[in-house]
Amino acid sequence: MPESSLRPHHPRARILSEMCAQFGLEPTQSDFDTEQIEVTGVVSDADRVESGDMFVAILPQGVDRAQGVDRAQQFELAIDRGASSIMANEADARLLRDVDVPVLAVEDPGLALGHIAQWVYQTEPDSPKLLGVTGTHGKTSVVYLIDHLLETLGIKSGTSTNLERHIGDEWVDAHGVAADADELHAMIARMREVGIHVASAELTKDAVIGHNFAGLYFDVAGFNTYDPASAPLVDAEAGFEALIELFSPEQSRRGVINIDVEDGRRLVEETRIPITTISARRESGADWWVSETPADSGTQFSMYGPDDRELHSWSSQQDAYSAINAAMAILMIDSAGWDVEQIQDALGRVGGIHLGSVDGRPAREEVGQ
Repeated sequence: MPESSLRPHHPRARILSEMCAQFGLEPTQSDFDTEQIEVTGVVSDADRVESGDMFVAILPQGVDRAQGVDRAQQFELAIDRGASSIMANEADARLLRDVDVPVLAVEDPGLALGHIAQWVYQTEPDSPKLLGVTGTHGKTSVVYLIDHLLETLGIKSGTSTNLERHIGDEWVDAHGVAADADELHAMIARMREVGIHVASAELTKDAVIGHNFAGLYFDVAGFNTYDPASAPLVDAEAGFEALIELFSPEQSRRGVINIDVEDGRRLVEETRIPITTISARRESGADWWVSETPADSGTQFSMYGPDDRELHSWSSQQDAYSAINAAMAILMIDSAGWDVEQIQDALGRVGGIHLGSVDGRPAREEVGQ
């Protein structure tokens, strides 16, 4: 297993014929006995294929064949690395009739990826609890803050950001790339093996539009964008519809939304799940509003909510949005079942939030330590 992999160490093999029956598929070739072919993983990056994996061939966001993506080399690499089968779009599948593994053709492999990975890894809703953060600002910071706060509460967790991913004490570098649906399902399966019950994930704009969360269910979804002058999260109505899908009962149980920008306010109006709203402005009408004061080596911040609920603490981060990021993380954890008062007590015991200044990244000599 590659050192940079966070996937189950003891995968439970699934039979290809059963997958075909489940999803109404069949190989484009006729000379394979799918009842004898096992699938032990699902991978969308040929470089990460391991023996027994199904390679699901998807084009990166915004890339097409005219831009020089060498598809043939990807398929050859996947097969050389031991792929037991391939899923591809219909055009690619027609070019793969002579390969030595069965090929399944679907209209959109990207949309199929999460559902296939869910079936192979047998991931289930709420196991672990997932907290997903999207928006144009603070996603990485909020995920690190969630992870740090859970640790402060004595809870081991997993995280996925564009910088790195971890499960308990296992860390890998993400090389600036968001996790695809197959990676998230593989991570969940690994968490199940080691008894991790809570995880948080950064969901970029491309991840939302590309349905990287397909087959996943979020206990809490968060939307964090706080600069009114910033570009919207999505620049097309179809993209906003994808965002609405994330904040739907089919994808998420609850939501926490920053309403300091129009996208957030519109999302509150159109979602169909229970929502907690947050703002840096007292007059906004949000459920919770946040104030901050620069302090020695950090930021003092306070949160004020319904029924006279309050939280007061300190963060080692000193950027202009450290308080709203911390409050977003706290409210997402509150929505997941650990209330604000528990978090206040835990922060009081350790003297506040102690994280690095860049994206809240924990201080470690190197990833993997």
